[in-house]
Amino acid sequence: DIKFQGTVVSGLASAPSWLSYSADFKYVYATLEYANRVQAYEVNPNTGALRLINSVPSMGGSPCFISVDPLNRFLLVANYFSGNMTVLRIDSATGALMPTQQVLSHTPAASSHLHAAVIQNKYATVMDKGLDTISQYLLSDTGIASTDPVNVINAPAGTGSTHIKFHP
Repeated sequence: DIKFQGTVVSGLASAPSWLSYSADFKYVYATLEYANRVQAYEVNPNTGALRLINSVPSMGGSPCFISVDPLNRFLLVANYFSGNMTVLRIDSATGALMPTQQVLSHTPAASSHLHAAVIQNKYATVMDKGLDTISQYLLSDTGIASTDPVNVINAPAGTGSTHIKFHP
């Protein structure tokens, strides 16, 4: 169980739009939608307080969602306004975010608005509210294995899927 007491955040920029924990709950990652950045924090196991580790560019406009690989090797960032997904490596020893590994753009970019990029097993499922699509990409040990989706579901125009949850 996670219990927050007193001051829990040190160095958190204002208005993070999404938070995701690492699988071991040692780290939490935040999207800063208005700064186009992603931040990594270490979680104090005794107090739950967060300590800023580092901050890196999201490589897109308005990052709005993060999904952390279950083995803490990398994370996916959905960038809403630029319609792209960024893969950032995670330093396994420190939880720090490493330089951008991949940037995958949906086309046409002017219409694309990624809302979520969810890791489930060996796939990344990407919700594109602007294109009204749900796309799946094959993952590798380091991120996206191919820039071509293995599955695409075209939703009715204007329905714009935003989130998805998988049953274990």
